[in-house]
Amino acid sequence: MIIMTLRLTVPPKRAKDLVGIVKSMTGPMSVEPACKHFNLFRNLDNNDELMILVEWTSQEALERHIRSNDFMKILQIMELSSHVPEICFDKVAERFGFDFVESLRS
Repeated sequence: MIIMTLRLTVPPKRAKDLVGIVKSMTGPMSVEPACKHFNLFRNLDNNDELMILVEWTSQEALERHIRSNDFMKILQIMELSSHVPEICFDKVAERFGFDFVESLRS
């Protein structure tokens, strides 16, 4: 699994544009079988700080997406940032659920 995080700072006057772009991506991303999650988050302490999190089932699927025209919307979002945006790709080898918490707390 690959998790892409995009952190950016968007002034309130540009936030509407960003939300519009994200909404336009929601439909296509929801039917992409390799995309498990596509979410937009706002920092509770600073409304200008936003994060997009996308979870992919494989690196191949992510690479295919980055090469596609759909990725241009991510690049548009990055241009809305008032500071240099941070984009990261993390490979996750293992995932734990609540069973892990229970095993440590019992």
